[in-house]
Parts: sequence; C-alpha cells; structure tokens
Amino acid sequence: MLQKQALDRYIASHGYKKIHTLLAISGEVTIDGVQFSEKGVNGFGEKLLPKHFKSDAYQILVVAEKYQTGFDQPLLHTMYVDKKLENVKAVQTLSRLNRKHPDKEETFVLDFVNRTEDIQEAFRAFYETTITEPTDPNLLYARRDEVEAHDVIRKVDVEAFLKVLSGEATGAHALLYAHLDPARDRWRALPAEEREAFRGALDAYVRLYAFLAQVVPFASVELESLYLYGGALVKRLDRRESGGLDVGEEVELTHLRTEFTGRHDLSLNKGEEVVLPGFTGEGVGPIAPPKKAKLSEIIDALNLKFGLGLGPPHRLYVEQLISVIGSDPKLAQVAKVNTIDNFAFDFSRAFDSAVVDQRETNEDFFRQIMSDDALANELRRLIQPAVYQSLRDANPQDQA
Repeated sequence: MLQKQALDRYIASHGYKKIHTLLAISGEVTIDGVQFSEKGVNGFGEKLLPKHFKSDAYQILVVAEKYQTGFDQPLLHTMYVDKKLENVKAVQTLSRLNRKHPDKEETFVLDFVNRTEDIQEAFRAFYETTITEPTDPNLLYARRDEVEAHDVIRKVDVEAFLKVLSGEATGAHALLYAHLDPARDRWRALPAEEREAFRGALDAYVRLYAFLAQVVPFASVELESLYLYGGALVKRLDRRESGGLDVGEEVELTHLRTEFTGRHDLSLNKGEEVVLPGFTGEGVGPIAPPKKAKLSEIIDALNLKFGLGLGPPHRLYVEQLISVIGSDPKLAQVAKVNTIDNFAFDFSRAFDSAVVDQRETNEDFFRQIMSDDALANELRRLIQPAVYQSLRDANPQDQA
C-alpha cells in the first residue's frame, strides 16, 4: 500500500494524466490506524482486477503476496522486485513476464533485492532437460481422509466460515476466527503425538491441493472448502515449543536503497538432466524449527509486516513489556509445570495486562497495539516463546 501511495503521489506531482495504478493484496493492511483493502482502494472486487488491468485505464499494478502464479497477462512488460525470491518462487514470479504479445519485443526486470547468481541458480534446475516425478491426483483424497480421521474439522464450522469468507454473512475478521476456534480447541484436546499428526496431514493437504489445482480441474466443492478452511486453520494452530522467537517469513519491505551494480547476463549454458521431486505418498518430513531472533528483529519483523516506522523507543517498550510479563509470579508458576501450548492462555492474560501497565512508556505505540488486533496478535506471538523459555530457564526445578 505504501508503494502505491508513493507512486500515486509521484504521478500526480508530474502531471501524468494517463497513468494510473492498481493494488493487489491479500486481506487488509492497516496504516496509521486506517484499514485498506484491495476492493476499497481500487473501487471494484478482486475478480474484476484482471479485466481492468487489461484496459487502457491502468498501466501499473502494485502486488503484495499475490499473482506469483496464475496471472497470465500478456501485457506485462516490466517488473520491479523488492522482495527475496528463492528457488521455484523466483521462476514462477519472474515468468509472469513470459507471455507473448504482438506489441511486446522484450521485457525488463529491475531487482532491488536478489543477487544475479541466486536468480540464475533458481532457473538452472528448469533449464534444458527437466524431468518431474509424476504426482497422483488421488493422493489428495488420501490426505483428506487423514485429516478427517482426527475429527478436528467439522462441516458446520466449515460452512459458517465460508459464509463469512464469501460475504454472505455479516461480520469481521474476528468472526472468521470464531469459526476456526472450535476446531483449534478440539485439536488442543488431542494427545501431543496426535496433534502433530493432524498438523502434518492438514499442512500436506493444503500444499498438495494448491499444487494440483494449478493443473487438475477439481469440481468438488468439498475439497475446495477443506482447502480454504484448512489453510486458515493450520495458521491458527499453536506453534511448536521453541527457545527462540519465531519471526518466520511474514515480512514485507519498508525501506530500500537503490544502487546501480551493473547490467547482468543471466544466460544459462546447457546443463545436465535435472530430476525434480513430485508429491508422493510418502509421509511429510519434520518441519524446520522456528528461527531464533533478537529483540531488534522483533521490531524489524513488525515494521516489515505492517509498514510501521518503529525504532529504538518502540524496542525499549517491547523490552520493558517482556520484563513486566516475565516478573509475573503466577505466570512463572504456570511456565514451570506446563507445556508452551497450555502456557498460551495465561500468557495472553499477562500480555494484555502488561500492555496497559506500560501505557505511559510509549502512548503512541500503546494506541497502535490496542487499535490493531493483527499487530497485537503478532507481537504476542513473537514474544511468547522467549518469555516461556526464560521463565523455564530461571526455574528448572519441578518442571513438567
């Protein structure tokens, strides 16, 4: 959204009357307390965006976490990249320009982030002879059966969720969560081993459906519904116990410095035959442990995800927030005798109380947290593992 606003200001200041921009984002973003959505900014729904972009009215499309696949628009000519692209995502994203059009003789990519060697290596696996192991579409039904065997997801919750998602029911973002919570509660009641089995099965189903849907036309409403609901639910399941802070990949660009490094030739020479693994019936492997982050990285992650301008004063607020929460004797007792999953409820209570107690430390940041549920939830998610582990390390005796 910040990039679109900057472009619009530039276009207006130079008096360009025939150049207009469109925005493509998932969900909503909040900037200075104001929520923006794709429909609200563009003035029409997501399904109409390709049609409008094809017209002469719009020439620039600002994209965030969308259209890396499936956006086959021959008019695309120039791409500005401001995020890290790796492996197949690099190929998928840059290949959006690889569509023929009578008036298009060449394309152009200006990349602010990625190294020439990394992009070249990403394409190498798909150059010349590439063999992909076959994927059996029937595996999707096997994954579905594995998910349903745990009796975590129920039809009534899925239907209610989809009604909100499609706009047939009134409500907000919190209402979607309300229809995910019953399944999450049933999941939490499972034994630890079964919880991880369900998580793995659901994650495998969502990834497999997303892959197969690009090449296989599924007419099943049931499969699509499980994909939409499951994709949202898997993100709501409690994360694995960790001694570090999980920053993950949920970051967006806020600042960049432009420096000309030269023109680079990414041509590839003939390579050896490459075999790419497909989806098989094998069980999914273990998920990599969460990445550990320092306090400054929490601020960086919040800046990148929410487009905020947080700095040292906000870092001090977070540091004091962690200190206040960690000094709660009741919370320390909970941490000593519970897993991090069971610790979450009491931590949320302590977090909310500490945010209010620290109000005078940084009132502006306090108002941001209180007015933006997504920001509050992300900050809570980032600092919970560190608080839990510090309390456990400080009280190693009598632990469960």
